[in-house]
Amino acid sequence: MERHFFPGANTPIGFYNNFGQVSDYREKGKAIHIKGGSGCGKSTLMKNIANRAKEKGYEVEYMHCSSDPDSLDGIHIVDKNYVVFDSTSPHMQDPMLVSAGEISFDTADFLDRKMLEESREDILKLINSKKRGFLDCYRYLSAAQLLYPKEREINIRLINNIAGMYDPKPRFGNTGKERHLFATAITPTGHKSYLDTILEGRVVGITDGAGTSELLREINRRARVNGYDTDLYFCPMFPDKKLEHLVVRGADISFTTLNKYHDYEKIDEKVKMPEKGVLSREFDSLLMLAQNSLKNAKQKHSEIEKIYINAMDFDKMNTQLEKLYEFLEV
Repeated sequence: MERHFFPGANTPIGFYNNFGQVSDYREKGKAIHIKGGSGCGKSTLMKNIANRAKEKGYEVEYMHCSSDPDSLDGIHIVDKNYVVFDSTSPHMQDPMLVSAGEISFDTADFLDRKMLEESREDILKLINSKKRGFLDCYRYLSAAQLLYPKEREINIRLINNIAGMYDPKPRFGNTGKERHLFATAITPTGHKSYLDTILEGRVVGITDGAGTSELLREINRRARVNGYDTDLYFCPMFPDKKLEHLVVRGADISFTTLNKYHDYEKIDEKVKMPEKGVLSREFDSLLMLAQNSLKNAKQKHSEIEKIYINAMDFDKMNTQLEKLYEFLEV
């Protein structure tokens, strides 16, 4: 199965980084940390590595950029537990086990520094303008968060009863592991979702009501106790609190929250939770302002990319890629 998701997201508290959740590659695996400026070919390089891995029959997970979903922030070759990350700010996944399972590749080594020094003033202006766009986005999201309906009193008995209906068959072994990721993101073009690629098996749709996130947490707890690994997908508006989607790996079942931002249609059964407050028009207006701010930031990013692309020697870089392919066995 080819999964697509966001390892980080634009949220009311800034860029929220879950890159370290994707893989336990430091325990058993490998990682390449790619550095370099905008337009230096990091995303294209990762796509090429992913294609080579798929040609060898390996399962690949794609980590998309929440500020440009067409661009990759990383890939995970699942069968080998090998990862490739964009390690530039704000991701900052620096190697720890240097040359002992982790290596760096800096695309800046193939830049014409003299050409870029001549454009230094223009680059700095664009970078500062891009930063303002992101800061505006985070301010709008923070204001929108204040308008989100407050949770009503949660019916614990109801949650336990519903969760008990979905207890997977116990498996012998250790407690399952969990990953925290994002299935949807607030992007320059609006909400982007990859639910089609992550939900697997029987899909249970749960209405976005009072206690929905707590229900998913309880289902997750039971699944892990029974020995199953799980993928937890959080809401970008509450990146460390509101659980929206859950995949119980190996149990052939997934759960998704149903609301207007990701009303998934291919559900096999539906669970209705007690209703909560309705989102106001002001909430949607603030989301739109946040998205427009991201759009402005992306425009500045594109201008920065053009400068760096003109200064990049891609032919020279391509001659050095074989060592990366050999390291990843693709």
